[in-house]
Amino acid sequence: MALYRPGTGTMWILKNQGGHFSPVYSEGSPGNGIGGYDLRDAADRAFAFDYNGSGRQDHLALYRPGTGTMWILRNQSGKFVPVYAQGSPGNGIGGYDLRDAADSAITFDYDGSAKQDHLLLYRPGTGTLWVLAHP
Repeated sequence: MALYRPGTGTMWILKNQGGHFSPVYSEGSPGNGIGGYDLRDAADRAFAFDYNGSGRQDHLALYRPGTGTMWILRNQSGKFVPVYAQGSPGNGIGGYDLRDAADSAITFDYDGSAKQDHLLLYRPGTGTLWVLAHP
């Protein structure tokens, strides 16, 4: 379970062991975020993502609507490192610019594979919707 507090740099990732949760990553408040992503803006959003199609949501997607910022992190031997990073200001991802403060992103099983390995990005009220896959 991933818990974060936008605007403060706070991020915790908890592991469930027999009904008891313990941290595998913890960055208190104020903190420095995770994997180079600072989580210092109140607009920051994060969610688990199956970036490589493994069937496990074992990557972390972070984005900042209105700035073009999008990062995808993976756990490499206990350290979170980016596999994709567009800083602030950035160009978004896959042609979707993430330049509107209303932009949203979620994971999506586009092809019915039972894997949340696509990104669905949309801009409410505009009819803009993109579905992206990692090549």
